[in-house]
Amino acid sequence: MHAYRPHTGTIFIARKGFNVHLGALREEFFVNHVKWVSQMCYLKGKRGEKTADFKVGDWIIEVGGEKKRRYQRPDYIAVDGLLTGSGRIPLFLFGLIY
Repeated sequence: MHAYRPHTGTIFIARKGFNVHLGALREEFFVNHVKWVSQMCYLKGKRGEKTADFKVGDWIIEVGGEKKRRYQRPDYIAVDGLLTGSGRIPLFLFGLIY
């Protein structure tokens, strides 16, 4: 487990000739809005190990696209889309926290 350092986050900018990793953008959006609410840790497992992305307070949260599943056993999934239910929260709602 690594503590997230808010001032070392990376801001991704799409420009000609630069590929933007959509998963990194989702995670950066999540971190930039939730870091103000509670202590946050980035969960990093061993190479190839399936671990959720973040621990926020007592909750384990995975960030991903609409097809993200619960195989990493998070408490909640912050999904990039509008589908809700079964522990799924639309990612854009975390933007309202800031």
